[in-house]
Amino acid sequence: ADVLQSDIIFGLLTVLLVLEATRRVVGWVLPAVVGSFVLYGVIDLGFRWPRIVQQLCFDEGILGIPLMVMVTYVFAFVFFGAFLLRIGVSDYITEFMIAVFGPRPGGPAKAAVVSSGLMGTVSGSSVANVLTTGTFTIPLMKKAGYAPEVAGAIEPVASTGGQLMPPIMGAAAFIMAEFLGMPYRTIIVAAIIPAVVYYFSVYVFVDLETRRLGLGGLPRERPLSYFYRKLYVLLPVVVITV
Repeated sequence: ADVLQSDIIFGLLTVLLVLEATRRVVGWVLPAVVGSFVLYGVIDLGFRWPRIVQQLCFDEGILGIPLMVMVTYVFAFVFFGAFLLRIGVSDYITEFMIAVFGPRPGGPAKAAVVSSGLMGTVSGSSVANVLTTGTFTIPLMKKAGYAPEVAGAIEPVASTGGQLMPPIMGAAAFIMAEFLGMPYRTIIVAAIIPAVVYYFSVYVFVDLETRRLGLGGLPRERPLSYFYRKLYVLLPVVVITV
């Protein structure tokens, strides 16, 4: 009984500390939502604190499946994505797409969409996607004639889809595979169509907005042959997928 009581106290402190860390990072909204659901379970459903703490902290909560998935799978993929970013894969992808789509009407914005989709196959992180591709594409979009707020919106919207783009998706994909008891490759296959549809819709929006504004493209700084000779840079992506 003493061990159970100490576990409950430890679990409750862990939940409170996680909520406080969440508040410091993203504000009050998310902790308030979590707290309202916990109070609903206690007041309306009659759940007891030991059961709530056990569920939130130990069984399938903070110290359960999500943490196991993080340290087993997600860390390896995030580390691999960071490694690829450091060796210049992100710069290569972004510059390659700018060279392909840049001369077309609205080329920088279209390059932002396609390069963000390709970056999603490597990083699986929306934030990293914006930081890497957005450094190139946002200034180019503004140079091509897009309003700053439009350029600043297209890149995050395109980068957000990076979490949907197989094979390296966001942490939620690994947790889904663990909860559902399915191989990760099954989650990858299921995500292909939604990811393609998402990027297709963003690309169509950019094309329609470009026509409405009557914008042109930008001259190509490097020939495509230069990027074709460096396709070997993408081989690590194939290796990690296999």
